[in-house]
Formats: sequence, C-alpha cells, structure tokens
Amino acid sequence: MVCNIPPKHIFNVLHPRHFPSEWVDLLQTKFWSPGLLSAFIGIKNNVWKPFDIDERSFIWMPGIIKHEGYIGAVDMVMWNMAACAKRSPEGKRDFIFSTALTDKEMRNPKKVMRVINFCMDWFRRTFKGWKENVEFVLWTPSDEAYGNWRPIGEKRPNIKSPYVEGLYFVGDQYGERLWGGGVDGASLCAVMCSDTIMGKDLESRIYPPYHRGIPKEAKNW
Repeated sequence: MVCNIPPKHIFNVLHPRHFPSEWVDLLQTKFWSPGLLSAFIGIKNNVWKPFDIDERSFIWMPGIIKHEGYIGAVDMVMWNMAACAKRSPEGKRDFIFSTALTDKEMRNPKKVMRVINFCMDWFRRTFKGWKENVEFVLWTPSDEAYGNWRPIGEKRPNIKSPYVEGLYFVGDQYGERLWGGGVDGASLCAVMCSDTIMGKDLESRIYPPYHRGIPKEAKNW
C-alpha cells in the first residue's frame, strides 16, 4: 500500500494504533504547515509602469513586519501574471500578492487582519491613484499551502514504513534523502518510492545528478 497523504493527516485513514505513540505525537503536534495569505486584485492600469518595472516581475520584500509575535519576519511577495497568462479581460490587469504565515497564525483573525491592513496601506501609499485604479480585492487565507514540514532536527518520515509491513509513503514530505518540497520534491519522491518497492535505481537513470536525492550518509569516517 502506498500512502500519499501529508504526514499530519495520515492517521485519518491509517489507525494510529499501528504506530509508536511517540511517532504519532511527533507528526500530529510537532509537524507544522506554512499557510499562504493571498490577494487577487483587479486593476485598470499597470501600477508598475511609473517605476520602470516590468509588470511580469517577481518582487520580494523581506521582513515587512518584525517583532510582533509572529514565528518570524513576515515577507511580501508580489507578481503579475496577467501579462503572461492573459487571465484578465482585454484592457484590464490583475495584481497578485501573497505572504506566508504558519498554520496556527493563519487561524488567528487578528494576525491575519494585521498583515492584510499593513499590505493594503502600503499599496495605497506606494501606487498613485490606487483607489481609483482598483476594481475588486479578494483575500484568501489558507492554513496549509506547502504541505507539512518537520521540526528542525527531525528527519522526514522514511519512504518504507518501519512499523507496518508493505506500507510505503510518497510525496514531497517523505524520504530521508529528499530535499526541498513542492512539485519537484513530489516527482522525485515518486521515483524513490518506486525504486524502494521494486529494488531498482530509476532515480539515477531519470534524473541528472543535481536533481537526485541527498546522498546517503557515510557509515564510517
């Protein structure tokens, strides 16, 4: 059996009695999720033109809010896909913005509204005629945007379960040799899982060296 459910949620389908209680507690209480607070804003004119910035640019502003009880500095990430994806109507544009908060922070309305208000105030100060230019604003908070991440110092759950015979895990949060996350990590883990089950090495045949898993640690120094 291959399970591709994120670590914090596997016990919704796999009964926790089959696993050590310490491991169950680790996944359910210590693993955390980065949430994504995003805004989709419909605008009439290109707000970046006065600054001579290509509207397709990916703009990152680190540490806009610090020392206010968040797990870390809150960053701003802005990009405009209308110019390349052609999602907005003719003569219109969209302004897309997102920032990351933890899953717990995203369930705190006061913390979410603090970030929203900060960003909206920044938009109004920065872009001339912002109020007249904006046609609609949609904010969407998501408490789990990038899967479940292990605490610092903990390894990812291994692909082959040491507790249940014939149980394998796959996804961007599994595999002790896996790096990163997202689609790249998930596709790599799929091959790692297949190799583990079949006793093959498709990883070396399919992926270039720089895209393979982290090498196994040497046993002797």
